[in-house]
Amino acid sequence: MLTILLYFCTSLLALLCIVNLLKNQNKYDHTFINKYLILVFSIVAIRFFVLGLFKANPELYSISFIKILDSIFIISMPCYYLYFMDLMNQAKFNKKNLLHFLVPFLYISLVIISILLGLDNKMIVNAIFIIVVIANVITYNLMGYRLLSKNIWNREVDINSVQNQNHLMIKWTKLLYYSFVCMFFLRIIPDFIAYRSGTENNFLWATAPIWCIIFVFVLTTPEILYGFNFLNNTIDTEIEKVILRPVWNINGIKEEIGSEKDKKLEEKIKPSILDYIHKIEGLSFHSHTFRNPELSINDIAIALNVPSSHIYFVFKYHCNESFSDYKKIVRIHDATKLLKEGYLKNNKLETLSEFVGFSSYTTFFMAFKSITGVNMQEYVKRF
Repeated sequence: MLTILLYFCTSLLALLCIVNLLKNQNKYDHTFINKYLILVFSIVAIRFFVLGLFKANPELYSISFIKILDSIFIISMPCYYLYFMDLMNQAKFNKKNLLHFLVPFLYISLVIISILLGLDNKMIVNAIFIIVVIANVITYNLMGYRLLSKNIWNREVDINSVQNQNHLMIKWTKLLYYSFVCMFFLRIIPDFIAYRSGTENNFLWATAPIWCIIFVFVLTTPEILYGFNFLNNTIDTEIEKVILRPVWNINGIKEEIGSEKDKKLEEKIKPSILDYIHKIEGLSFHSHTFRNPELSINDIAIALNVPSSHIYFVFKYHCNESFSDYKKIVRIHDATKLLKEGYLKNNKLETLSEFVGFSSYTTFFMAFKSITGVNMQEYVKRF
């Protein structure tokens, strides 16, 4: 009974994650970031639901159907790798990626043919299937580790808020990758080597809690749904909340207030802090104010028609970035937005840095790499 409940709960959590992934897709984005993850979750949802159903109603049990269902799970192997690539690069769909599914397609076809011809119980056929699956899993494990280690796990950035997102994505990709490795040992190798079939074995139930941990992480951490390079998306209201959440310290102050002058000022403007932050965000992402290379906090205060001391206080005690780094974040977002809108059709890349407010192309190039995780040339290739 406990196993049945575990199977159905895992299937339900997978379904909730699929709905959440579809709901949180950015409609302005150039790529469907979570498409491969949704495919994996769909396979898991169907698989555990069917297994739970067969476990609860043994009369429905079908060995052939279970074997086909198990064979379909091989699709998840290239899906993991391609999802990590999309998470990192967020490039448009590439038809060449379909080649990764050639071996799984052939494998599933052979499984179905062997069942129809009654060859699925032959020792040599089972041996071939075992070799194909293990080789495929090991290949994508190694490819995935190399990709993640080189481009995500050892990635360094200087901007505090980007560091927060960076650490979150490292945590997420490690959870997903090592969970896959763990399930490989718990489920796939023992299952195929032992030539087990049917809805129950000594290892399948152990993968369900691992999947549940992954699903709970997805449901409770919406930041991962927007991809690794989260500033590469066109920012709408929802994504602004995700991006700016680590930038602002709304519920407290980032350092103790030392001067009496600042303490008195805090009492005066405390009720207006959130309003000031919203106004600064609006000025940042819905105007061209930050394109001024000489922009100062005083300029922001004048634009918002509030005392400059109030804006100084907000940036000093409620912003987790220095004012200089905050300007970089806003300007890099402005640059990515211009690139998506076709800036390079009538302009050169070298003029973009000056247009968005950077004093030099070198500073712009370094800030772009630090914030988005890719250099300018790699990003431009997407368009």
